[in-house]
Amino acid sequence: MAGFRFFLIAVLIFGIISITYGASLKAYNPYGVKRRTTTTSPTSTSIYASTPSTTTVTNTTVAPKEMIRHCTCTESEECITNSWSNITPCQEKCKSKLSFFGNDTSFGLKCIKNNPKDADLINTCFKTIPGYCAKTNDSQIEKPTYEAKDPKKVKIVEHEIVKAFRAFHMCAGECMKDIILNCFEQKECGVKLGETQDIGKIGEFCHAVKSSIVTASAQSLPCIYPGLKRRGKNNKKQ
Repeated sequence: MAGFRFFLIAVLIFGIISITYGASLKAYNPYGVKRRTTTTSPTSTSIYASTPSTTTVTNTTVAPKEMIRHCTCTESEECITNSWSNITPCQEKCKSKLSFFGNDTSFGLKCIKNNPKDADLINTCFKTIPGYCAKTNDSQIEKPTYEAKDPKKVKIVEHEIVKAFRAFHMCAGECMKDIILNCFEQKECGVKLGETQDIGKIGEFCHAVKSSIVTASAQSLPCIYPGLKRRGKNNKKQ
């Protein structure tokens, strides 16, 4: 009787194992090679099974470019010539950049003599830029931002004197730029410049203007920096 009861229990346990691990046993490969088992899913009879998928297409609208009237060459010349009369107030705002030459920056500023012909040099330079200004006042251009890209330059170690003058003239140039652009705004027009050409840094692409600025700076040295020793025919290093 005990043996028959043991037999029934063994049959019951074997049945449970077969039901639970049947799928695993079927997939088992005694040779260690993995076999792919496929399971056939029942065919869906849902009314949604045959509904085709839909793709949502988003239309991207490109904002129209803001246009502005193209300044005539005469208008540009007027703005630059009139703004040049404010070069002294701009330099006054930037005189702190001359502190390298001494604490009395007001005295140092008086040593720098501006070339009255620089306005003509600037106008002449701008007119050589293709498409800078218009001959008539009925043309349109894309409204410029006047934010020029910095051109890639090789960094050069400059003398402290050169750095001081550069900082001063760059500061005055940015001040002049604001005045010129304000004039363009009042005339409700704009001009076209190259992507690396900055109205506030005219000397970087107008060689005649740069030469004039360098000359004015050099001529101011005996006044602004009288202690500077110069080497000449009669002052050779012993």
